Amino acid sequence: MIDTNPASERHERPVPRWRASLLGRIGIVTLVGAALALTLFPFDWLANVWPAYGAVFDRVFNSAASHHIGHTVLFGIVGLAILFIVPALARHPWRYAALVVAGALAQEAIQALAKRDWPNSGDARDIGFDLLGLALAFALVWALQRAVYWKQGAATRSLSAERDEEGSDDAEGSHADPGAAAKHQVIRDQ
Repeated sequence: MIDTNPASERHERPVPRWRASLLGRIGIVTLVGAALALTLFPFDWLANVWPAYGAVFDRVFNSAASHHIGHTVLFGIVGLAILFIVPALARHPWRYAALVVAGALAQEAIQALAKRDWPNSGDARDIGFDLLGLALAFALVWALQRAVYWKQGAATRSLSAERDEEGSDDAEGSHADPGAAAKHQVIRDQ
């Protein structure tokens, strides 16, 4: 059977069928757009123009700690989405870092524009929590990939160990065909 997958020619892992069929090109664009909208949307502005949302927003983010946790969780979710949509970024941490730093800076710039204010030290602190969430997402994906590869490697090692044991048994003649055993006996007798 001839492998027509172009990914195998470039020595890359092929895209799983479920991901290719589930997402497709339009699905990927939609997911990237949703992640960007979630990241870049000025939620402070929405809280000011929609009083019902503002009441919920103020209740959920009533302290500085909850605000920082919110930034970390939001950007952690966005980081996981980015790494799910574009899994190659997990193998290129510097590209991922450049992308997420640009996203965090853009988000804070849009927030400052929505408030009609200049960025300040609070925005720098928020960027730090944004990057923390994105770094935690990368670390989680990296750890999960290593666990899967380790598990696959352990299974491969156990299979090769079983083959080695079978090979040593064959050398002793326990699994060899009778004709081969007879040839070894003739050689020993001479």
